[in-house]
Amino acid sequence: MVTELEAERLYRMKKWVIDEELKWEMRNKKYYLKATLIAEDGTELSLRGTKHIKFSFCILYRNIIPIRRFDFFDNHTNADGTKILGGKPHKHKWNGLNCDHAYEVDDININDVNIGLFNFLDECNIEFSGKYQSILVKQKE
Repeated sequence: MVTELEAERLYRMKKWVIDEELKWEMRNKKYYLKATLIAEDGTELSLRGTKHIKFSFCILYRNIIPIRRFDFFDNHTNADGTKILGGKPHKHKWNGLNCDHAYEVDDININDVNIGLFNFLDECNIEFSGKYQSILVKQKE
């Protein structure tokens, strides 16, 4: 298990995508992205992304603990009673037990998954210098 303090430290720490290419793969009409990250202290993390009608991104510790997750699905109620309505962009952070604490954000592009992914990488202090295979997105009219 990782504590909230350790998770926050990993989140803020410089990280690098070690894969040479970020590539979305389609399965069952959904797109999936998976890459390996290395933090400056040598900790291995995983970057995950999903795209169907909406999209989400996540940094995982030991492939299971979500250090930080971005989405705009579902309604959420935090332990302190704060409500976040579904459809509003928000992030979840690990609190030492789960990833239930959500907070609204406006730093991730929600109209283009490609731009949104790189917004998420920047915000999470993740560097990537390889090739990227973008997803074609239908522009809203």
